Amino acid sequence: MISSLVFGIIAGLIKVAFFPYPEYNPPAIYPAVIAFSITAYLWWVIISNERLSLFWGGIIGTIVGFLTPVVMWPVFLLLEALSLNRFPELFLWSPIYMMKSLYQISWLTSILGFVLGIVLVLFQRKVASIHGSDK
Repeated sequence: MISSLVFGIIAGLIKVAFFPYPEYNPPAIYPAVIAFSITAYLWWVIISNERLSLFWGGIIGTIVGFLTPVVMWPVFLLLEALSLNRFPELFLWSPIYMMKSLYQISWLTSILGFVLGIVLVLFQRKVASIHGSDK
């Protein structure tokens, strides 16, 4: 869970640095929560199947890095449209922002997700070896 939280925080920081939108700019909490949710599930899948390897860490990081900017927009625009009472017209922009995020930022977050996934596997192995040597 700590690994997915770290990934979510870093995804939020990357969003703030590289992906601003002038009118409807989602706060960094949106990509952080989306990345945390996706990563927590996928990380649980590889841990429960005992497939903790650098390969799987990189694959999961790439998947999360690719999906986070895309999935963030419908969630953000739905909540924004409901809070501003402009549901149909504001929410209908989400496919456009999703497509824009695919070619504007998903390539960068996929690469960073790959690297971060490998780093988090190495970190988790190190923590497991430290706690395993305490016994």
